[in-house]
Amino acid sequence: MRLHDRVAVVTGGGRGIGRAIARRFAAEGAAVVIAQRDRATLERTALEITQAGGTALPVPTDVSNERACEALIARAIDTYGRLDILVNNAAIASPRKAPIQDLPTEVWRTVLAVNLDGMFFCSRAAARHMIAQRYGRIVNVLAIQAWVPLPENAPYAASKGGGISLTRSMAIDLAPHGVIVNAIAPGPVYVAGDDVPAEVDRTAATLVRRAGRPVEVAALAVFLASEECTFVVGQTIVCDGGRLLSRRGDPTWV
Repeated sequence: MRLHDRVAVVTGGGRGIGRAIARRFAAEGAAVVIAQRDRATLERTALEITQAGGTALPVPTDVSNERACEALIARAIDTYGRLDILVNNAAIASPRKAPIQDLPTEVWRTVLAVNLDGMFFCSRAAARHMIAQRYGRIVNVLAIQAWVPLPENAPYAASKGGGISLTRSMAIDLAPHGVIVNAIAPGPVYVAGDDVPAEVDRTAATLVRRAGRPVEVAALAVFLASEECTFVVGQTIVCDGGRLLSRRGDPTWV
């Protein structure tokens, strides 16, 4: 129960990595407020948590909306009386893939609004409360595309690269107030669940020869959100099975 009596907000908490983090946090004793635009998956995850004996509050939220982010944080505090942990996990991929010369402005703005603006809006609202209570943990979920972008995916890569800088800046501003900020950069994670199809594992190109599981990212998130995390500050920790170190260009890899 490493998060006993803590209150956490997890954006994008209805599916994939966010779902795994929300479930693990609840199992570790936290009351979890999960946010996502899709109400159906949000409520299903909240039900899973409560049926397992945990505490969860689903709050449909569009993190690209500044007021919605402020309302989310206020709802968590109004319901549970405090806020200790924020996980900025909500993100979208580019709705349209295109090389930079053909990339529509609206696609660029849509991805940055969710992936980077949402991180800023939620963190700013949460930080004000955390500063007042002299304690907090903020964990930003990024991606290794910050370092190794895929073709025709500039908005997503830019948003994750910006997330690294935002994490560092937030850490500098908030550490003196007892609020520790870090980030996780997952590599190839099979977000549909932990039973990974063999063909997905074979093509993951990691040093451990398989794709990651959401629960593996969640395990790292627990440490970064806990009281044990006292001297890791402003870091983006890669959780990719060695993908960045793997021989990605080696045709004999698979």
